[in-house]
Amino acid sequence: MMTYDVLVVGAGPAGLFTAIHCAERFRKILILEKQPDPGRKLLLTGSGQCNFTNIRPIQEFHKAYGDHGHFLKTSAF
Repeated sequence: MMTYDVLVVGAGPAGLFTAIHCAERFRKILILEKQPDPGRKLLLTGSGQCNFTNIRPIQEFHKAYGDHGHFLKTSAF
């Protein structure tokens, strides 16, 4: 059985940042993520700066992210 120093639940920006921070301190980390693509929201960010907003109306919000906008679109739009 494997043992870990840190368990990170969620591989979004905050979870990945936490894991990196712990790894720099030589901690053994397990990251759990329910989605098939960890860090997927990072693809939407502006130049890797986690810039996740725009000035469009909510019905057009997803269009500001080009090909990646479909990731945001739900039946509510």
